[in-house]
Amino acid sequence: MRMGPLKDRSKEVPPASQALATPRLTPREDECLRLLTLGQCNKEIAAAMSISPRTVKFHMTNLFIKFGVTSRLELLALISKPRVQRP
Repeated sequence: MRMGPLKDRSKEVPPASQALATPRLTPREDECLRLLTLGQCNKEIAAAMSISPRTVKFHMTNLFIKFGVTSRLELLALISKPRVQRP
């Protein structure tokens, strides 16, 4: 089944100040992120979650938007930064 062109989500990326807050993730996004931190590629994540690589790509795109990043490397760098605890 052929789908139409993908929606350009580049303008939906929040400003960097919003990226510092921890966004709400769906359980599937959370699992994708956990597997990404283990160094797995989309194909490996798909196999571990019993979903298609295209679905993993969809979840990754949502993660990029929620965290305000444009790549896996940026996402990993952002989530590995120590958070400042506010009193």
